[in-house]
Amino acid sequence: MVNSDRARALLAEVGRSVPELEAFFGCMYYAALRPEEVLHLREDEYERPAQPKGWGVLHLTGSTVAVGRDWGDGDDTAEDRELKHRAKAATRDVPVPQPLVRLLDHHIKEYPPGSNGKLFVTRRGPGGRYVPTAGQPIPNNTYGKAWRDARAKELTPAQQRSPLARRPYDLRHAAVSLWLNAGVPRSPSGPGTVCTSSCRSTRSASTARRKRPAAA
Repeated sequence: MVNSDRARALLAEVGRSVPELEAFFGCMYYAALRPEEVLHLREDEYERPAQPKGWGVLHLTGSTVAVGRDWGDGDDTAEDRELKHRAKAATRDVPVPQPLVRLLDHHIKEYPPGSNGKLFVTRRGPGGRYVPTAGQPIPNNTYGKAWRDARAKELTPAQQRSPLARRPYDLRHAAVSLWLNAGVPRSPSGPGTVCTSSCRSTRSASTARRKRPAAA
């Protein structure tokens, strides 16, 4: 399990090499989002802090998953679906600590959302050239390579051979561990879920803010 210092170092390395993906991985570490939830995230689902240096909220409404052309409902290789283990109309609110607020605000300023409002879309063309698109989601192999490259630069050879932070998803595991160690209660929907579809109020986000100073 990657510790907080190592996680921040890996995020910083992504920021140096593929800056448009730093906030992508930041959502997994600071908010325990799944990759498909990050890919689905739209700008209007990000509620900025009401006060300077306050906490924001992500209002999750679905997920974007990779599918084969023969398996999806349309011609694209990605499909929007409901949140995992939830009904189609269910949502989930996730508090956003200040480190992630800074990452998201910078990302939106430097990399405007796609035409569909999604924050994380393909932005690299042939030769790695920056080319904003109409809003196609980032392919799994693209953010996977960015993470492997960050590990190769930040970790020692022995650490690279180990399971340490081997997958981007491991950032979510690290976040959940921090939350549980800080005393955040597990919800019936699973670890890392602070607010469920039946608990979407501002009160829930405020409660999480009070309970998680160490996790931030």
